[in-house]
Amino acid sequence: WLAIMTAVKVVVSVAMFSAQSHLYRWLAMAFQYGGLCHHARAQLITSVIIVPVIGDAFQLAVQDGFLKRPDVEVEAMKPLKGDVASDEGSTESDSSSEFSDARRREFA
Repeated sequence: WLAIMTAVKVVVSVAMFSAQSHLYRWLAMAFQYGGLCHHARAQLITSVIIVPVIGDAFQLAVQDGFLKRPDVEVEAMKPLKGDVASDEGSTESDSSSEFSDARRREFA
C-alpha cells in the first residue's frame, strides 16, 4: 500500500509540476469567475479550506473504491452452486478449506 501511495504522489507531483502554468491560468479564471479577485479573505478560505476538502473527499472516494473492489481471481476460484463438490454434500467449511489449500499450493 505504501508503494502504491508513493507512486501516486510521485505521478501527481510530476504532473502538477509539468502543467503548473496551465493550472495557474485555470485557477485565475476560476477565481475571477467566482468573484474572489480583490477579496483576500475569500481567496484564503477558498484556497486553504474549500479546495483541499474537495480534493480530500475525491481522494477518499477513489481509495475507498479501490480497497473495496472485489478480488476477481479469488471470486473466480470459489465453487459455484451446483458444482460437483457441492452436490456431494460438502459443507461450506469443507469447500473453504479446499479453497485455502488450493490457494496455498498456488503460491508455494
